[in-house]
Amino acid sequence: VFLKIHNSITKLAKVKREDIQAYHENDVFIIEVKGVKAQFPTHHDLFQILPYFGSNKKRHSPNNVYALSIISHDNRNYINNRSITFWDNQNNIDLINSDIGAISAIDLIILFKNLKTGTLTFEEFKNILKISGILTYDSKGGKTLKK
Repeated sequence: VFLKIHNSITKLAKVKREDIQAYHENDVFIIEVKGVKAQFPTHHDLFQILPYFGSNKKRHSPNNVYALSIISHDNRNYINNRSITFWDNQNNIDLINSDIGAISAIDLIILFKNLKTGTLTFEEFKNILKISGILTYDSKGGKTLKK
């Protein structure tokens, strides 16, 4: 896996880009990390990645480019005191229709933990991140997609 982290570089250069690009084999992941103080992110928070997604689809094979918004919601509270959900049905439908995935920072940590312990293979992990809509991962290791 090859990562390009743009955040620190682009703020100095004042060039707007996604926060992270991750490459694996032919797949390109465009990742935007968004901190949200409220329990629910706004539509803009979830779709901030959209222009970067479109421009990367033009540069790479469009079938191999995936967009993911990582949402650190309710971030005024400690992780154990945060609300579990951060989505509503309309945002989920809009994400699916736009081919964008969104995952809470908490669910992403759970995914990484399961990858590290071998509960998830790397291919399973990567395939979860390719799903459009709200991505969640339950504590028993079962993958779920909120539709």
